[in-house]
Amino acid sequence: MARELPIFPLPIVLFPGAPQSLHIFESRYRRLLSDDEPTEPNEAATLAAAVRQRFARLARALGVLAGGDELAIELSEDPKRLSFQVAAALELEPDAQRALQALRSTTTRLRQLAALLEPLAAGARRRAAVRQRAKRNGTGGPHPRVERTT
Repeated sequence: MARELPIFPLPIVLFPGAPQSLHIFESRYRRLLSDDEPTEPNEAATLAAAVRQRFARLARALGVLAGGDELAIELSEDPKRLSFQVAAALELEPDAQRALQALRSTTTRLRQLAALLEPLAAGARRRAAVRQRAKRNGTGGPHPRVERTT
């Protein structure tokens, strides 16, 4: 048995993936869309700079590990977009990705990304250094602790 759902018609045509601007005028809905925690103006920018720097270190190390140049990812200047962009670029477990996506506060998301990126970048840098040393395959010159005898 078919049922009709009472909904209100919109005088627009929506296409999948196409942006549609909305005017949200009720304060209760505006609160839903805003960040939960108030931030100082410079806090999000400072956190975004830290995330951008750590992500760049990770990208450089991964580029060495991949045997090519640095991975080229153009990062957004907007802290909110940057936080989603970096979270999407990291290969995290689905639960961790969902947790980052569900955070309503940009500063909290940036803090968590900064904390995640530091050990990831450090580990990738260590592996990249080993790869660079391994490439020399014994042609890296004399060992600094070995004295030459003539």
